[in-house]
Amino acid sequence: MTRLSNKQMDVLQWIADGCPERDWVDFSHRISARSLTNRGLVKVRGHGPTWTAEMTEAGQAFLSGARDDRPALEVQGRRRPQQSAATPLGISGHDLLSQLIEAGGRLTVENPASDVRAAYRRALSAIPRDKVPVDQRVTFTGRDRGDLVVILTDTPAPPEPDPVIPVPDHVDPENPLIAHLIRHPEQMPVASASRDRALRLVQALHDECQRRGHHVRPGSETTLELVIQDQALPVALTEETQKAHRPPEEEIAAAKYDWQRIPARETREFNGRLVLTLEPKTYQASGWADRQRWSLESRLWKLLKKAEETAHARVTERERLQRERHAKRQKWEQSRPLAEAAYLDHINRQRLDEQLAGYEKARRLREYAEAIEHTVLDGSAEPDQVQIVAWLGWIREEALRLDPLIHPEQLQYFKPAQLPTGELSTFMPDGMDYNYPPGRWDD
Repeated sequence: MTRLSNKQMDVLQWIADGCPERDWVDFSHRISARSLTNRGLVKVRGHGPTWTAEMTEAGQAFLSGARDDRPALEVQGRRRPQQSAATPLGISGHDLLSQLIEAGGRLTVENPASDVRAAYRRALSAIPRDKVPVDQRVTFTGRDRGDLVVILTDTPAPPEPDPVIPVPDHVDPENPLIAHLIRHPEQMPVASASRDRALRLVQALHDECQRRGHHVRPGSETTLELVIQDQALPVALTEETQKAHRPPEEEIAAAKYDWQRIPARETREFNGRLVLTLEPKTYQASGWADRQRWSLESRLWKLLKKAEETAHARVTERERLQRERHAKRQKWEQSRPLAEAAYLDHINRQRLDEQLAGYEKARRLREYAEAIEHTVLDGSAEPDQVQIVAWLGWIREEALRLDPLIHPEQLQYFKPAQLPTGELSTFMPDGMDYNYPPGRWDD
């Protein structure tokens, strides 16, 4: 007898138990039951809610461990019948769709056997499209390995068509921009045969910009300028060139004889493909050109979209920098009085340290003078009394000079009439100067 998988053994035992209520993860047990039917072990009838399965004698014998050679030979020697595309292993496209809807739009078959996986793929391809809910589609993952997951998902909305900027058939010679370009053909380096088309593209760009509240004006050298949100963005309209080997025109004109041979030289000539470049000569340049799949007329909206995004980004960045400069200026203004107060505290701390040092030294001088007086003058020794008395007098005068208590006018918080501005920057935040506001060169 052919060996059964664990899943098939589980389903066979479940059928032998009379198909009791069980919370199956999906409907793969019915596919396993169909494979057991092909082996003659069970019988399956109906589908959907009328689906039933029961054991055969061969199935009972197999499950009980009996050796029945005849059924075994039949199972081993029998070739599986070819399954039709409509009912692979007992599941049709219609059944699969019903199971998928009943499962809430997501059906998972855990790591199915190869024949089960193939049956599901065939059923997927056989799902009737007209039965799929409107605006939904059936997709799946796990074609070759892993779990097979079938999903009923919303059909993605079709992409919106590209905007169209109309290009006029004729230019308006009264338009100041067009009149300027006619007078200065060097501002658009294109061939004579392409000039009318180039002017019509500029006319279309000008008209669309006006409609959007923008402006187009002549630029410098070979550019135009799109003015969007007060941001001037240069745009160049040029024509591509390609290599060519031709005799120089001036040598042809200078030839004396018609039969005179003039060698060809490599040169470059216009090829008819026009190019629009936003912000040329910068690393941020963006360009659009005629190609086999599109023309430059269909790319005008891309140019304007990019230009508007660039202008908006620049305005946003400018406003951010302005806010930063304003915040720095406010911080600078708020920090100046704080720096002045910190400076005053600093110099008064120094004065306090000096007063404490003077007071302490004056006290020690007086103690020292008393020690000299009681020890030397009142002692038995008889040194030069006059000099000692003079020295004691000088020590006591020095104590008076150092003692801050003798100078009450100094016992107060000191505020100079004028602050030394050159020293106040030390008390400002890092990178700020007391005398110069931040961003002064940008104002």
